[in-house]
Amino acid sequence: MECRTWKAIGVNDDRQLIIGEGIHFHIRDELWDGDAMRVRMDRYHPVGRMFADRYLPDRRPTGVPAGRGNGWSRLRVLLPGGSDQWIMTLSGRDATTSCSSTHSSLTGHHMRLSSTMRYFPAALLLALLCGAPPAAAQSGASCHGGMSFERFLAGLKQQAIEAGVSQSALAEASPYLVYDQGIVNRDRGQRVFGQIFTEFAGRMAASYRMQQGQAKIKTYAAAFARAEKEYGVPPAVIAAFWGLESDFGANMGNLPTLRSLVSLAYDCRRSQMFQDETIAALKIIDRGDLDPAEMIGSWAGELGQTQFLPTHYFTYAVDYDGDGRRNLLRSPADVIGSTANYIATGLKWRRGEPWLQEVRVSQNVPSSFPWDQADLTIQLPRSKWSQFGVTFADGRPLPNDDLPASLLLPMGRLGPAFLAYPNFAAYTEWNNSLIYSTTAGYLAARVAGAPPMRRPVTPIPQLPFNELRELQQLLVRAGFNVGKVDGVMGQQSRTAVKAMQIKYGLPADSWPTAELLARMRGGPLRAAQ
Repeated sequence: MECRTWKAIGVNDDRQLIIGEGIHFHIRDELWDGDAMRVRMDRYHPVGRMFADRYLPDRRPTGVPAGRGNGWSRLRVLLPGGSDQWIMTLSGRDATTSCSSTHSSLTGHHMRLSSTMRYFPAALLLALLCGAPPAAAQSGASCHGGMSFERFLAGLKQQAIEAGVSQSALAEASPYLVYDQGIVNRDRGQRVFGQIFTEFAGRMAASYRMQQGQAKIKTYAAAFARAEKEYGVPPAVIAAFWGLESDFGANMGNLPTLRSLVSLAYDCRRSQMFQDETIAALKIIDRGDLDPAEMIGSWAGELGQTQFLPTHYFTYAVDYDGDGRRNLLRSPADVIGSTANYIATGLKWRRGEPWLQEVRVSQNVPSSFPWDQADLTIQLPRSKWSQFGVTFADGRPLPNDDLPASLLLPMGRLGPAFLAYPNFAAYTEWNNSLIYSTTAGYLAARVAGAPPMRRPVTPIPQLPFNELRELQQLLVRAGFNVGKVDGVMGQQSRTAVKAMQIKYGLPADSWPTAELLARMRGGPLRAAQ
């Protein structure tokens, strides 16, 4: 691999990353994840299309706007003829290296299974680009009775034949069924977002994405209308997932899907899941929907413009454009119909019902307001929430009806508030990250015409990562099951936080605070009841 060094000058006021030799990249959005920034850029240049979707691992100084950090980012240049060129800004502030490569196991991105990937130091990144050590290729053998990848693959092919995959489809796919340790490394190194909801939603549900969604609904009005009639899923719901998952097809990943799937199938972490996904991908080939060569997607094997796992693709994809194939990579009509089918049939969407609405808890509510009822596992009639002092965000009263809803407080009682209806379960099933699912529901509401959400009057403190982990450790010592102690406040952690808030007489809104942490540090802990 030949490389040459350029210089990264910085980011100007026009939201352009300036790199030497006159190359600028327009920054479409940036996502802060603790001390790292994930940037997404897009710029057309005479030599081809350039884009990036990676991290800048550098602390943002106080008062410095997002997009002003230094660090490394990897920018891929799609040159005419299909060749690739890599530009990597290494972590030396201004050293930028350009490397030519036909492909790399570090391209693409994944939202459903991983939410984000771990960022790598520059030296490790270069090592991974140039290939993993040979010994690493046998990392999955321990959970397969010591068998080699070749023997494992032979057994997997036999399972596929027994599941109905034809010999011709297997022969067509075989050149792509190869092991890639780089895929396994990425799976083991994945991280989840550490951003708070308002930061994540502010970028992922930005106005430009809302406008793009509305434009897509107009462009493909017939397909959206047909999908809503047949499946009962509103166009805004489909468009929001479409935008979040791939920017409407612009960023679907660029790794060979079969290679990703079979590598993760051989690895021990989720072997059975990815064996099933590999067989489903082979069935997609056998059915004639896609050829192995065009099965290009994220590193975790998701395919298409709404990033379906192969099992979902095979089960829910529909041919909406009438060409005899279910092509979720190239056919917008197929994407719209298939996404609607999955949401309605797989995720049990309830026709004609809302999914998420912003509300407001009156500032004059008594101190006895039942914050502990603000939980996705608790549903009350809207009439009951109205009695508690909950209104729509603009102050209008809630309907006095029995439609069940949960009060969702993604940042506690001082942050934004939403009523989450039974259809919101489709969002948490699509992606169990509360921040992602709430953002997806909020973006759909915006595409459907809802105003921007109200911002907190004052910043809402968030415990740093190390203190969130400490809080989880203390919750475990108190007898709670919080799942993985990883500094990420998932549903189990939030439930435990609420229980301890009740114990200490604090507002039980499930938001981890410094006060709760101080209380839990202060004395002996009794086992949870």
